[in-house]
Amino acid sequence: MIIKGSAEMAYTRILVAYDGSEIGEKALVYGIQLAQLNRDAHLHVVHAVTVPHIFTVSEYRHADKIREEIMEHGKDILNGASERLSLLRDTRYQVAIVEGKPADEILMYAREQKCDLILMGSRGLNNVQELFLGSVSHEVAQRSAVPVMIIK
Repeated sequence: MIIKGSAEMAYTRILVAYDGSEIGEKALVYGIQLAQLNRDAHLHVVHAVTVPHIFTVSEYRHADKIREEIMEHGKDILNGASERLSLLRDTRYQVAIVEGKPADEILMYAREQKCDLILMGSRGLNNVQELFLGSVSHEVAQRSAVPVMIIK
């Protein structure tokens, strides 16, 4: 899908919640297209990681190593987006990894960076759940103060 320019779509601070999935890639492509419509746009690509609570307990002997591995995996996922973004000309962008409950972290990042649009994939769909959005995209859409575009 190619997005053509329009005054109504003049978003300047676009957040793409990126998880490296096929749907996440689609959201990234849409984010890039929207950012390229406005020379003042700034694209924020964010990957949220969650370290399970059991591994955050300080008494757990390998907690730091497990957390480090989870963060490294998140950085690997973001490297895919970074490679694509590095080819862009005239589009400002930044990538970030955030840690915590994904919906909370995405919304906090959007608030802190004054984003005016959030793009993210619909997730967690299977035969039983095909009528429902993934829990993260649903929560972000319900709680966001700015428009949320959910990509299928």
